[in-house]
Amino acid sequence: MSTASAEGRYCVSVLGKAPAAGQDSPELYRYCQDTPFDTEAYVKGATAQSQLRRSFAARGASAKEAAVQARSVNLHILRAWSDADFNGNFWDYYAQDADGHCDSAGYSWRPDDWWSTHLSSLQRGWNSYCNRVTLFDRAGSHSDTWDMDLSYVMARYNDNVARLQIFNGNGHP
Repeated sequence: MSTASAEGRYCVSVLGKAPAAGQDSPELYRYCQDTPFDTEAYVKGATAQSQLRRSFAARGASAKEAAVQARSVNLHILRAWSDADFNGNFWDYYAQDADGHCDSAGYSWRPDDWWSTHLSSLQRGWNSYCNRVTLFDRAGSHSDTWDMDLSYVMARYNDNVARLQIFNGNGHP
């Protein structure tokens, strides 16, 4: 088993849509702990919902809009694993997407320092149209795109991921 990151071995994050093409998706919420947990139930729970409402309000939403936006966090887009074959520590990513779809722009983010040197396999989100992923290495010299799922990210990217872009490669809106 991989050693724990500073935040814990099992995490969940909620991403918003990127403000513009080529920019990273904002991380609206993050929670980590040292034992596995049901991330979907956690995101829908009172603690996460309260923090998500505050995050949306800080971005200019009214109290009513923030509550609606927090409840719309329903799209599980990806599970990253620290070991090959979908084993080890995991980090689940959800999206604030009221329509429940993933478009051709998708979501882009940079793993934290620990995960960028420990990511080994990627699993497509449950009921997600996000079906393609582009990985960028830490040196900034390579990027490759694949269909999801990836039981092993290949030697070039194993424990060497600076950025991920997950998106719909089938032309769905």
